[in-house]
Amino acid sequence: KNATNLKKAIDKINENASNEYFRTNCIKQYDLYEHTKWTQFLKAPKVYFDLLKKGEKIFKDLSGKQGIADIYYGMKSGCNEYFFGVDITDKMDKLPLSACVNNTENFTKIAELKKEGLRIFQNGLNEFWLLEKMFIQKAVKLTRNISQYVITDADPNQVIFCVNLMNDFIDEKGNLKVNQYKNYLKEKFPYAYAYIKYGERKVIGDSVVSKKQTCANRPAWWDLGEQRKKDFILLQFRDKRNWTPLVEDNFLLGNVAFFGKFKNSERKNLYSISLNSIFSIIQSEMLGRVNLGDGLLTTYGSDLSMLQVLDIDIDKQLQKNINDVYNSLRGIEVVSIFEVLGTMDVNELSLQNVAKHRYQIDELFLKILGYSDKPEREKILLNLYSTTILLINARLQKAQSQKGVKAQRNKVEFSVYVEQLKSMLQEAKIPAKNTLTFAKQLTKLTSQITSESKLQKKILDSYWKEKFNEGFDEKKIAGSMQGKMF
Repeated sequence: KNATNLKKAIDKINENASNEYFRTNCIKQYDLYEHTKWTQFLKAPKVYFDLLKKGEKIFKDLSGKQGIADIYYGMKSGCNEYFFGVDITDKMDKLPLSACVNNTENFTKIAELKKEGLRIFQNGLNEFWLLEKMFIQKAVKLTRNISQYVITDADPNQVIFCVNLMNDFIDEKGNLKVNQYKNYLKEKFPYAYAYIKYGERKVIGDSVVSKKQTCANRPAWWDLGEQRKKDFILLQFRDKRNWTPLVEDNFLLGNVAFFGKFKNSERKNLYSISLNSIFSIIQSEMLGRVNLGDGLLTTYGSDLSMLQVLDIDIDKQLQKNINDVYNSLRGIEVVSIFEVLGTMDVNELSLQNVAKHRYQIDELFLKILGYSDKPEREKILLNLYSTTILLINARLQKAQSQKGVKAQRNKVEFSVYVEQLKSMLQEAKIPAKNTLTFAKQLTKLTSQITSESKLQKKILDSYWKEKFNEGFDEKKIAGSMQGKMF
């Protein structure tokens, strides 16, 4: 009888509605056909669809043929330990320059290096190499190092070895003259050449650097090519912090995220405000995937390509407001969304406790969308903020499987985690060695078991003690390897 009554109730509904028992969203079949992800139609509240309806003529897809931006994947080096590193030239005060592997000219002073246009590159293996300055470029290898809304000055010490001269050695038929390219480097840039030769004999993991799949597939394995300029970064992993980093600096981005370039540069600030609105955060929660054990939201470029972004002609006064809000974001640290909203409990939500920048972005977003009445905007904001809190709490609670991650761990013997790590090593055919390379491989595999740093360390410690009779300490391992080198 109850099922029959529910069916009758649903049959009578021809518009979005909700009550204490259920919520219905009425979607045309055509709209369902146009979308590969239906999560938004199942999870989103009425206000979400109200905004989409309000902006149906001024919303555009983030990317695609009719999109407002082109999206690209970060640079895939093929061997991060070899290509990514740190420029320690200005910090080389504890070790003599003789520690540099290729210091063939026996430099003893930093001033001598700078005069020759050289820098000291510390790679992921904790080795020190002299390299020509032009081949050391600023880089963002890990998005967890991004902490602000606007990236105005990326860390100049985080760098990548990037040679990009291949186009100068393409013949008329479009073929690369590899030997001529390499000989040119040998003659003009002997330090970079020495590092390239090292990469052709150095074994990292299960193969020589130059023979790793990504490297071997490049026309010149050492040439990473060019990376397009970027206006924003699309984070692949989002926890309680959810935003779209805006870029005002030149650096290379590793393959840990996607990045985008706006097609209409004059509307950069408008798009940037839209991408950082609470509405965009809700969209990412709808379009992302919760496939990691501790509730981390995973979003790919294809997921976010259908993100709806405001694209409209703006009058001078509104453009000034947009510019003012955009400029105010510089220097603001990104924190948990709960901290920004002042609570993680919808019953305690108040606009007075919402962070100033959060309120300014979202109030302006609604103005642009066409909501001219302030009381109406504030009512919508409360609805949007409540939705955000509920969505993120639901994601985290779902990951904890009702009783929480810690409760689950108590039911599972800790040895299971270590055994899982051993199985992963066996499948990947990675032999256990007391080396920095193996330590990094181990850390990477452990992060796939859990994203909880404390549990990761416990697993690593347990495994390392079993194999090498000491606790896991990557800095200590790196130090011992450095000692062996010299």
